Amino acid sequence: MQSRGVLNGDYTSLTGSWVLDKSRSDSMEPYLLCLNVAELAIEAQCKCESDHESRNVISINGSQFTIHKRTKINALTEMFELGVEKSIPARSGTRKTIVELTNPQDCSSIEVKTTMPIATGELELNERRSLIENGHACLQELDLTNIKTGQKCFTQRIWVRVPTTHEDRANLEKESLPQTCMPGPMTPGTVVT
Repeated sequence: MQSRGVLNGDYTSLTGSWVLDKSRSDSMEPYLLCLNVAELAIEAQCKCESDHESRNVISINGSQFTIHKRTKINALTEMFELGVEKSIPARSGTRKTIVELTNPQDCSSIEVKTTMPIATGELELNERRSLIENGHACLQELDLTNIKTGQKCFTQRIWVRVPTTHEDRANLEKESLPQTCMPGPMTPGTVVT
């Protein structure tokens, strides 16, 4: 399996650093409403996202998937064994996440399935990240369902590949809890995308 690679100038793996292209991405407001996030927190998240850079750093190395997410109001690093469900304690119970390569033969697309309790019920998130534009960009699709209310939200985000910094590499080295002023559980694709 190729975890990092360039073929004829095109990137073939999600491994690398990514910055959110705000002009081509959906607003997170409907997504946060479906999460049942307080209105004031939604306003803060949307303002921070519009005024500051959102950055993701991804590493796929063998059977290990690591992602570091950084925004103005949040920073966290999560590590997952591909194909193995991971249970993570959250405020309202246990969040369960599994990360899988869409095609086991390459690292150009992943699928993340998460279930997580919230104070008012349970959420189910199906996320997909796929290389587009010859690997110079990544399409993130977030399909969120509030199990209790039946409310659904579909969000698309475009991430543009940028050079990986020393800080990016250092942030991938160890798992870290969210450093946030935002309330609620964190999952791949939630408040910090």
